Amino acid sequence: MASTTVNGVDEFFQVVASGSVNDLCKILQKEGPEKSSKLAQSYNEKGETPLLVAIGKKQFPVMNMLVDLLGVNIGQVGHFTSNGVNYADCPPLFAAIVSDEVSCIDYLFKKRITRDRPSLDLNSFMSSSITCRQKANILMLFGATYMLSDSRRSFLHGLSYWKKAMTLSSSTTDAIKSQIPYKFSIPVFRFTDSTSEMMALEQIERMAKRETVLDRQFVLDQALDVSQRVLIDMQLFPTVFIITHFFSYSMAHSPLPHEFQSKTRDELERLSNLVIYILELLKLWWEKERPSSCIKEQDWHITGLAISHSWNFFESLRTAIPDYVLSFRDSMFAFDFVFQHLPRMYTKFWPEDKQLRPTNIDLMAELALNISVTIFGRLSQFSHEERQQFGQRVSDCVRLYGASGTDKPNLLLKACCLKYVSIQKVANYEKFVQLLLDAGEDPNATDKEGNTALHCLLAKNQVEYELTSPWDNPTSAGRSSTVSKNYVALTRLLLESGCHVDQRNKAGVTILELLKRNRKMQENFNTKPFDRYLKQVVDAVLPLTCYSAQVIRKHKRSTKDLPLALQLFVRRH
Repeated sequence: MASTTVNGVDEFFQVVASGSVNDLCKILQKEGPEKSSKLAQSYNEKGETPLLVAIGKKQFPVMNMLVDLLGVNIGQVGHFTSNGVNYADCPPLFAAIVSDEVSCIDYLFKKRITRDRPSLDLNSFMSSSITCRQKANILMLFGATYMLSDSRRSFLHGLSYWKKAMTLSSSTTDAIKSQIPYKFSIPVFRFTDSTSEMMALEQIERMAKRETVLDRQFVLDQALDVSQRVLIDMQLFPTVFIITHFFSYSMAHSPLPHEFQSKTRDELERLSNLVIYILELLKLWWEKERPSSCIKEQDWHITGLAISHSWNFFESLRTAIPDYVLSFRDSMFAFDFVFQHLPRMYTKFWPEDKQLRPTNIDLMAELALNISVTIFGRLSQFSHEERQQFGQRVSDCVRLYGASGTDKPNLLLKACCLKYVSIQKVANYEKFVQLLLDAGEDPNATDKEGNTALHCLLAKNQVEYELTSPWDNPTSAGRSSTVSKNYVALTRLLLESGCHVDQRNKAGVTILELLKRNRKMQENFNTKPFDRYLKQVVDAVLPLTCYSAQVIRKHKRSTKDLPLALQLFVRRH
């Protein structure tokens, strides 16, 4: 713990860098409010301020105390270093944006603006030693940040920053370009075909003067457009900050499921492109080399939300407009991204709340499965070569997934879960499961309860049976025959793939017992006859090897001297 005996500026900065709020409270008590406030707004020999040091060290509680308790001016500029890049005369809000600290940005901007505390001391900033181009970039980014908050008050603040930036741009050759450099190798989302920045400013000024109606859509488009250009120009693009805003923009403009049919093809294509664009930005962001300690929960959170949003959008689109052809490239980009993200979670996702790890990994595995099934349902729209590519990619990704760690959900078990299968309206769903089996998934693999894929698929009681009605339950309104056909075909597939019908779960229930229960429940509903193949399985006599294995387990005989394959065979019986 840092010393709380403060004789000068250097000692105060050490306490700030340590992140100890308790030590800061002791300083305040010892030195008094006036001296503590002066120290909080001082500069060290590097030209840094305490607030900038707190932002750089990611000490949010200290930053909060400096501003709220010690009255630090959040517009005070100073020297700031981030990722090896030095920024002279850097405003705190810009430092937070550069550091990609979304919580700090939220605090400095959203909370401070409610108290009319400026995010930038314009007089000091405009007279600073940085270049006009750097000043214009910062002012444009500040203006965009204010406008993205989507209130008239912040809109006017943002406009004032943009006007200052435009003044700089028109008075020097070292100014930012008026157009986004679209030839960059990184993806850039184009909101309009060609928009002059100055023309946009004039239009926004007319809105500010109430000469025209405030077009929030236009303002948000301009703010995101400018944010892209500035961050690209400063070689900071993409950041979680801008990705979060693009995600919010996409969510706000995505239609509800019943609204898809009212959209034009051009509108749907633009929305689809935006969804993929967000995944492209996330892919670029995650490809940057950074230690696990530098990855924050906000980064995992926005990635999970974006993947979930992409699946919801594409699934709603597939359901509402069956003939809409989503490009194979976009479909597979989403597929590849989620399967690349899964292994990343196994190796780098270690949240403070340990329960979040299995929960979030399980959700991500389900999203990977959902996206795979959605693409599978569209295969008829793709070429023969593309369908083959999809099958190969599923195989490759499942193998990569299987080698990525031990504490992970089993994709086959998830794909065969009764509740999951009962909501699949994709015809020939068992062919998708066949892809998983072909990729090496074990049909006899078990979950923590000892359930195999068939244990997961077969209804275990009357309640499950009636809720999912897997055998054409006539009491189920709107029953889909596709689901029933999938269910029977999937049961047959798993049996033909080598599922052991006498394998018990931890509750002591075998697959054979579940098949008999299901046959009985189907007979009670007086529906069509039980599947002939499954009836033969139920009535068949088990091989002698199965009975032998059961006897060994029943009498708890040691199997350590048996070959490993036989040991596994006995354990499964």
